This record gives sequence, C-alpha cells and structure tokens, in this order.
Amino acid sequence: MPEPLNARQREIAPGIIAERLATAIHLFWTPADDSCQIAFQTSEHLFVNGQWQPFAGGAGEVLSVQLADILDRTFGEGLTDPVTGASLDGVSSGGVMLIIKRAFDALWSERTINSSTPTP
Repeated sequence: MPEPLNARQREIAPGIIAERLATAIHLFWTPADDSCQIAFQTSEHLFVNGQWQPFAGGAGEVLSVQLADILDRTFGEGLTDPVTGASLDGVSSGGVMLIIKRAFDALWSERTINSSTPTP
C-alpha cells in the first residue's frame, strides 16, 4: 500500500482507499459564556469514477472539540482562499469563528430586509 496522504485514509483492499470525510460540521455557541463546541460528523467514503461515494462498511463517528482548546491554532498553512487568493496562513480558529458569526449577521439581515414578512 502506498503511504496514506493522511490519517483519515485506510486501505480496504489492494489499491482501494477509504477516506473519512467530515460531511457535517456543527457549531454549538453559548452566548452566555462565549464558549463554542465544534462537532465534526464523519463517515468513510470511497473515491470511485471521479466521485465520492459513501462506504457502506464505514461507521460514522463524531470528533468533538472546544473552540477554546484550538482558538489560537492555525490550520491554513500553505492554503489560499479559493475566491480571493488571499493567504490563509495567519487565520486562527478564533478568526474562522468570527467570520462565521459575521456571515450569519449579514445573511440574517439580508433575509430580513428582503422578506415581506418581518421576523419576530
């Protein structure tokens, strides 16, 4: 077996690799203390004929972490934003959370402004 690209991969048969993907990511923010739990809902998939296919034999798992435990970590080393081309090298997990909060604020405001029915 060739060396896997990462720890999320495993060989299930000669030349066939299953990879664990996070198909859903949940953020549970508690405004009272500004804490946040991140839950990565994962399952194994196979890359077949150029497409990801769920692997029926792969059990789902959840990887859960507290944002406070990874707040100052950066995971974007060597990556660039796919739209703007900006470097993601210095963006911390805390920065990602701020962007998500800002996205919610902007999208909620847009929906409210564009809605004919006021939101309660």
